[in-house]
Amino acid sequence: MIRAELVPIDPLHIREICDTLREREALAFARLGKDPERMIAHEVLTSFMSWAGVVDGQVIALGGVKCDGIFAEEAYAWLLCSEAIAEAPVSFIRGVLRAFELVKPRFRTIYGLVDARFAVSIRWLEWMGFTVEPGDSARLFWWGESPRR
Repeated sequence: MIRAELVPIDPLHIREICDTLREREALAFARLGKDPERMIAHEVLTSFMSWAGVVDGQVIALGGVKCDGIFAEEAYAWLLCSEAIAEAPVSFIRGVLRAFELVKPRFRTIYGLVDARFAVSIRWLEWMGFTVEPGDSARLFWWGESPRR
């Protein structure tokens, strides 16, 4: 039986995900010329909420939402996945849906960016009810009201 949990992010989760990032995420960090561990730690520290998706003791994803303050009506969503995501797709989807249900009532708009080359991620976002703008590079996605009002 698979044991899947959604837990607060621990610094060790950051190190583990950096060692097991999917190739496309690792390439994105390389294109930026930044240290993934430092960038992820910054995202976690500046997030309103953040979680680690852990399946059978292995970190398969880290994600969270960032906002301008406790009364903000918009939140920026971010998510990183490890190669192990392919081994537990159902657990991953359930965990993300659980996190999304925690966040939806709090914000009028949840938005983010997705690389246009990540076709599966775009289909998954649309399946979850997000609107994804067309484009050739970073594509804006959102749930709720458009952040471009």
